[in-house]
Amino acid sequence: MGNRINRNIEWVVDDFGNVVGYQVNQGDIRPIGGGGGAAAVQSLGNKAGAFNVDLTAGANVLLTCTAAIQLGLSGLPTDGKGMRLVLTITNGAAGVTWPAGIRWAGAGIVGSAPALSAGTEKVVLDVYTLSGVTTIDGSYVGRVA
Repeated sequence: MGNRINRNIEWVVDDFGNVVGYQVNQGDIRPIGGGGGAAAVQSLGNKAGAFNVDLTAGANVLLTCTAAIQLGLSGLPTDGKGMRLVLTITNGAAGVTWPAGIRWAGAGIVGSAPALSAGTEKVVLDVYTLSGVTTIDGSYVGRVA
C-alpha cells in the first residue's frame, strides 16, 4: 500500500508559533518534536541567488533580497515531527522562487505563491513529515512594515 496522508490534521501551536503537537480528533492532542520557548532566530542578512535555509538552525528567519532568490530548505523534520518556519522577507519584490511542492493557502484546495512587495512581509511555512512524506503548507501573513 502506498503512503497515505491525512489532510484532516489540526496543528497545535504554542504562543510563539511553534508547532508542538497535532490532533486528528478534537481533544486527541499528540505531541511532536520541538516546541517550548521562543524559536531561535536566523538573521541571514542580504541574499541573492540560490541558497538553503537550515531548519535546524532556527524557525524564525530574517533576510533581505538584494536580487532574485531561489529558496531551498535543509534539515527537514524527521518522520513524525513538524515545525513552523516564519520567514520575514524584505524586498521580496526582487523575486522569490519557492521550493517545489508547497501547498499554498488560497482559493480552492491549493492557492498560489504570494507576490511579495519591496516592503517587509511575513510568510509562514508549516513543514512536517509523516510516513516518510514531507509536506509543506505555505501561507502569506502580511506586510510587517
